[in-house]
Amino acid sequence: MSATSSYRLDLKDKILKVAMQAFSSKGIRAVKMDDIAKMMSISKRTLYEIYADKETLLYSGVKRREEEFSDHMDHFSEAEGHSVIDTLVEFARCLLEYSGNVNPVFYADLHKYEKVLNFLKQKHQTSQSCAYGFFQKGVQEGYFRPDIDYNLVILISNISRQAIKEQRLFKKFGMKEIFRSCVFVFIRGVCTPLGQSVLEKALENELFGND
Repeated sequence: MSATSSYRLDLKDKILKVAMQAFSSKGIRAVKMDDIAKMMSISKRTLYEIYADKETLLYSGVKRREEEFSDHMDHFSEAEGHSVIDTLVEFARCLLEYSGNVNPVFYADLHKYEKVLNFLKQKHQTSQSCAYGFFQKGVQEGYFRPDIDYNLVILISNISRQAIKEQRLFKKFGMKEIFRSCVFVFIRGVCTPLGQSVLEKALENELFGND
């Protein structure tokens, strides 16, 4: 690889990191391509040569974030000694850590970028195809009840998730309170007594112990 090519790849990566940090902290609409060029101390021409427009830049950033998150969760869930409860709590921990550094305006602004929304929709559909298997694994491990229709559970979860997004409840309550009062209350309902005990202990140790 030539020095020029290496420099461009390095610059592309740095632009992505700086832009996503700015989008996350200020909101997408509030950050112009001019602003990003200034933050990077590069010309607008150079920026547009690497990323054709703002949506392309945003798409690349969101795609990388989702891929890194998926890779992390795959490795975590497959690691020896990690139960479905461990995986659930780690999933929540990662989301809460990320959302704590994101301005709620960022989520609202996402709705204006169709390419990004389509990618996230496809990603969610892929995740849903794995959800039933996850619940069945929990049943086998003794943490989830065997007398539950988990296809219905997934459907209700999707409806609730959509309502939270459409009503922008994350702006009023914050993601941590949504997890505490909604998501994990819902999860407790499908847990066996063993699952409830393990979940409560994990939540106290990992997420809510300092409140």
